[in-house]
Amino acid sequence: MAIAAIEWAFTQRLDNPTAKLVLLALADHADSNGLCWPSISRIEQRTGLSRSSVIRALADLEERRLIARTRRGPTSNSYTLPSVTVTPEKCQPDTSGSVTVTPKPSVEPSMKPKRAQRIQLSAMTADWQADADLWKWAHDSFPALTREDLTHETDRFRDHWISKAERRADWRASWRNWIRNAAKFAARSRPAHRLDRVRETNAERIDAAMARHGVSPAPGRSHLRLIADRDSGH
Repeated sequence: MAIAAIEWAFTQRLDNPTAKLVLLALADHADSNGLCWPSISRIEQRTGLSRSSVIRALADLEERRLIARTRRGPTSNSYTLPSVTVTPEKCQPDTSGSVTVTPKPSVEPSMKPKRAQRIQLSAMTADWQADADLWKWAHDSFPALTREDLTHETDRFRDHWISKAERRADWRASWRNWIRNAAKFAARSRPAHRLDRVRETNAERIDAAMARHGVSPAPGRSHLRLIADRDSGH
């Protein structure tokens, strides 16, 4: 555990208390270089938060550049607190056998500028576009989203944040989160669309089969319409 990392985490001004709690949990696991790799389950146990809350908080912290996430394997990540670097001094053991490590203070205060000076915030602009790397990431991560879907979501993303007039450090990360949510909502609605299409196809087949036998529904009421009326209770 790096005491300096915990002290640093306490000083961060976050308007999201859940993200602050997760940041403290990461700091509690950090080594002297600000590196840690607790699992999602471990963070749940330490914070008492749900898994979904932990995942959202980690995404928020990454977007704010308070942590850097690195894939360690198929199901695990490591996290770096980029503003924390602790260099322990050599110390002599006392007579009780315990060892006290004191973080070495910075020799040059100018080497630790304030957070506001390190991170440049910018507003969304009307000409902002996702670059080629972002498009490739979206296609690789969510192949079900078409190019038209991504263009539509990019336009919505840009208009939304222009209307909010907010300033952020990394609009690329914000766009990735927006696309993740868009893919999630699309996946939820897709089964209903598939069911509607199956019904349409079946009704068209019924119309064609009955037409071959010289039978047709009343004018203006295809079998597709009759099935829709039946499903709605008419």
